[in-house]
Amino acid sequence: MGLIRADYRPGEIARSYRDCGANALSVLTDREFFQGDLGHLGAASESSGLPVLRKDFTISPLQIQEARAAGADAILLIVRLLSPSQLSELQDCARELGMTALVEIHSAAEAEAAVDCGASLIGINHRDLDTLEMDLSLTERIAPELRKARPDAVLLAESGVENRAGRERVDPHVDGILIGTALMQSSDIPTKWAEIFS
Repeated sequence: MGLIRADYRPGEIARSYRDCGANALSVLTDREFFQGDLGHLGAASESSGLPVLRKDFTISPLQIQEARAAGADAILLIVRLLSPSQLSELQDCARELGMTALVEIHSAAEAEAAVDCGASLIGINHRDLDTLEMDLSLTERIAPELRKARPDAVLLAESGVENRAGRERVDPHVDGILIGTALMQSSDIPTKWAEIFS
């Protein structure tokens, strides 16, 4: 945790992502751990014209309302942090505001919870939030069962995809990839993008 990029200019970076071929943007807004800011959502959205996800530890409807007011199109719900009732409540709140909820999981049990709450966008996070250890095999193990349970859901692979080999490993199992650190820590985002997606 901490500062990921010293020369962080949300609008400029958002345009770079768009020009590289991104379909949507994930924007950190947590101040305490990541030096994020709610205002970065609007800057990224206005500069790129792409849908924007507020990437934060969402635990209340107020945060979802804030995200919408700041220009976000989607919010992050981490199954590990929420009870089943909270998960349903927050997902319903997002839908009422015309937003999408990215429901994040890290285990088979959490995948079941995502299915039970009717998640339509599910992210498989390779990083264990307790140990911070990375396991790219998680997508290979969990995605097939998710496909059976929710064939209509959109699946994303999150965290740990840093090169072409990693991308090719998860590609067959998901509809998209959320890449943060590998691109943000690069001094040349287009070159790093080409390295991963060529």
